[in-house]
Amino acid sequence: MFLFPLYAIYKGWGDEFYGFVLALGGYAAMAVMFFLGMIVDIRFKRTTMIIGVIATILSAIFFTRINQQIVSLIFYCLYSIGQQLMRLSTNTYIANESKKGQERTKKFSAYNLVASIARTIAPLSCGYLLLIPVLDFDWVFTIIAVFALVSLILVTFLKLAVEDTPEEELGYAEKISEDSGDDYTEFNDHDDGKKAILGVQISFGIGKVLMGFASGVAIPFISWYILKEFNPSSDVWGLITSLSWAVMAVGYLLHSLYAEKIGKALVVVISWLLVVPMALGIMLVDSFFWVTFFYIARSFFAMTPGGSWNSFQMEWIPPKNRGKVLGLLQTGQRGMRATGTLIGGYIFALLGTAIFPVAMVFYPLAGIIPLVQSKIVKKKLGKEEKKVEEQKEEKYEEIKGKNKEFIPRPASQKIE
Repeated sequence: MFLFPLYAIYKGWGDEFYGFVLALGGYAAMAVMFFLGMIVDIRFKRTTMIIGVIATILSAIFFTRINQQIVSLIFYCLYSIGQQLMRLSTNTYIANESKKGQERTKKFSAYNLVASIARTIAPLSCGYLLLIPVLDFDWVFTIIAVFALVSLILVTFLKLAVEDTPEEELGYAEKISEDSGDDYTEFNDHDDGKKAILGVQISFGIGKVLMGFASGVAIPFISWYILKEFNPSSDVWGLITSLSWAVMAVGYLLHSLYAEKIGKALVVVISWLLVVPMALGIMLVDSFFWVTFFYIARSFFAMTPGGSWNSFQMEWIPPKNRGKVLGLLQTGQRGMRATGTLIGGYIFALLGTAIFPVAMVFYPLAGIIPLVQSKIVKKKLGKEEKKVEEQKEEKYEEIKGKNKEFIPRPASQKIE
């Protein structure tokens, strides 16, 4: 996505068409997201990762090389679908292979840390490559495809090295989930509990919809605004993007170390609250240095809680449904993001940078809603289950008092 706005400006696209292309990719991903989630649940996560990488490689090779605009748009849609399939596969794989709490949060944050290091190197490299006269966007996208091919080889090797069947993988994930005490396991054995779990998942969906719309309206146009208003060269923009990812790498490291100790959901909400003043700074300042500062700071507070939030979210989703539920959540998010981007071009053309802080208000709301809903469920059902246990114990004592020859029940035996 570092190259895309540069390519759009090179092609002379307007605000509205830039938003339209981004929205088209979002709608394409939305259309197949739930189906992709079902595939992730049925097949190996590694298999679906491979498919996602292949889609990315094909898109990188052909997106700029075909002169017909409609065909280029099709390959951009393929890129969006491939990226979402990789994200679904990776997130479910990490969740299924880790215990609730510190271990899972660390693994999600570690994945984001490694990805951010790669994203630190890539923009800087691509920015300088574009300055070489003999290299154009076609060649730079092809170079990206070569690196994607290397990742394809690594993921394929990972798949061949592991012989677990999907059933064995699911059984292993469910055992980890139950042993580590994922939140859904506390309430999954009765109808009221299952409804409560669904309610929490819906609250995550509402948050995804809010954040999707907000990010669609604002995020693509922040970099678009900086590039058009201040006109940095490709190497300077690459340096800024790389610096942003380097700062985020530090943030991911800090989250992996301290999020669980403080409370990961609370840390996420606080971080997303701070996104609002950072976006306000982008709107108010007219210095390239300060715009860059607030751009990096906004990215830091918006992106670095991702590992902690994924960890929190997975505690409420059973392993057998993680692909489908995430696919459904992403359907809402990608659909609203695409809608936001589609109208965002017109809103940005009309209101300018004022849209940035207004849209960012939805970020903390997206975190607060699931956090509050999960607290309500735990408090309400926790009290009810405690009351049921007390009633069972009273019944047990009553039977014991009436029956002198009463044989004490084993500790594991339940009273119906």
